[in-house]
Amino acid sequence: MCVGVPAEIESCDEISAIVKIGGMKREISMLFIDNPEDVKAEDWVLVHAGYAMCRLDPTYAKQTLEAMIEVAMLEDIH
Repeated sequence: MCVGVPAEIESCDEISAIVKIGGMKREISMLFIDNPEDVKAEDWVLVHAGYAMCRLDPTYAKQTLEAMIEVAMLEDIH
């Protein structure tokens, strides 16, 4: 199963971006995203395999990330 992760853009250009995922920073590619010139710092994107796939609504992105963290914590219990 493949999973995309919501990430907040810290800085970007039309080719690449630095994103924050769970307190870590990572460089990703912007080559798959529509209109990368419209993406700016503090926007949220869905990251999969090192590529931004699409922009996300910030509220939805944060809720999804919180749910993913909660599920991961439950996995640690078992």
